[in-house]
Amino acid sequence: MDNRHSTTMAKRMILFMLILFLAAVNCTTLLEAQAREQRSSVEQIEDQNAVRVDRTKKMAEVVVSLPKGKVVVSLNPLVNLFVHTMNMYDLLGLHGRGYRLKNDILAKKAVDVQVYELIAGKEKYFGGSSVEIYSPTMNSIVTKERYRENLIEPLLADISPPPFDIALIKSWNDFYRTYWNENFDRLLKEFRQMNASMKWEHKLKQMEKYTGIEWSGQMIVFPVEATAQSALKWGDNVCIGTIGKHYGAGFVHEGLHLLLKEQWAQNPRIRSYMAKRSFHDDFWGTMWEHKYEQAVVVALDMHVRRQMMRDRYRAYTEGRPDRKAKFPTYSDFIKRYFDGCMVGDLFDTTWPLVNAHVADPQEAFEDLMFRLIVEAEEKAN
Repeated sequence: MDNRHSTTMAKRMILFMLILFLAAVNCTTLLEAQAREQRSSVEQIEDQNAVRVDRTKKMAEVVVSLPKGKVVVSLNPLVNLFVHTMNMYDLLGLHGRGYRLKNDILAKKAVDVQVYELIAGKEKYFGGSSVEIYSPTMNSIVTKERYRENLIEPLLADISPPPFDIALIKSWNDFYRTYWNENFDRLLKEFRQMNASMKWEHKLKQMEKYTGIEWSGQMIVFPVEATAQSALKWGDNVCIGTIGKHYGAGFVHEGLHLLLKEQWAQNPRIRSYMAKRSFHDDFWGTMWEHKYEQAVVVALDMHVRRQMMRDRYRAYTEGRPDRKAKFPTYSDFIKRYFDGCMVGDLFDTTWPLVNAHVADPQEAFEDLMFRLIVEAEEKAN
């Protein structure tokens, strides 16, 4: 009787231990499955590029810590949709020319004809007359960090003033949602290539060195396709520009503008000199501050992104005799950049002055600008 009882108790104990073991295995399996699911949703790449990918929302981000702030580089569908729609409705002025989706049949079908007729070409920020869409929409996207949210229709209805909200919703529903989903992996690859080649902190240090100004706070960089080799800025801390390993999402060009903010133009010697001049330009009008800063920014951009720009020139002309004939040397390619930024007439004056400044950036930036302005103004006369 005692032996049978002992045997039964032993069997029960073994069964109990087996149940505990199986429960532990199942719990471990469940936790591993949950972890895999989380990794599939938010994929953290722990390397020097620090690209964080959210595959559920189909967006990616890089955060670069700085001594007095940070740089956030965000690839997201909301800003890409916004700039795409601005381009499709001819609201970017001279920016975004050559955008490859501009003549895409499906993209064109997603344009609301009635809304287009109301607002096309009228955005004030880009030289239009009566429509304000860019600034209020960017304000909502950036200050409320809407670009981090899952892109759904109510979000689009909430960020832009009418009738552009209708344009955004139609673009998303009829074309861009499918386009983004189908092209996200390609864009992510381009984002990683751009991130690897940019070295954000190093380039920012160069920008600070050449301008004599240290960045403080958060700078946000939005890589997009619809700027088509151009770049934009918004407010005091946002750059928007073309994605790709030969570009850089406008970080250097627009970042230099965000550093400078035309503060150099308040220099008394410069203001006194220009007060005696009668400045007028066919494109810039009477805004001499804009034109001269643009010229120097273009030149500094060529230096800060030197290797990228040389690679871009090589990629642009390699195997293309027609392009090589048009731009036989890298210097011709630089001149093209000046021309495209509407400061081509300042190339011969600006380029050598900035080259000397980059080689020995001891001179105060205001002194560099004064020398440039005097030399250019004297040549103009």
